[in-house]
Amino acid sequence: MFAGLFDASVKTWELVERQAELMATFIKTRDKNYANVEWFRKLKSTPDTTRGQGVVATRHFLYREYFAYRRQISRLLKRFRNT
Repeated sequence: MFAGLFDASVKTWELVERQAELMATFIKTRDKNYANVEWFRKLKSTPDTTRGQGVVATRHFLYREYFAYRRQISRLLKRFRNT
């Protein structure tokens, strides 16, 4: 796993921190109960149709819109906490 392999419009460090929190939560949950992480494994194995957040140019392939990506990570963290 790698954190920070994207570009954002603002506050990249904050998104990297949230990404790292998501990864740590995944690992802790996996170690406690393997079955509770299957939904996340399936999510990771499917193509990300939101990549680019509307930016079509190839050079923006790793671009993430700050607010949308922060909401996405927050929803995933909340789902982990509810499992």
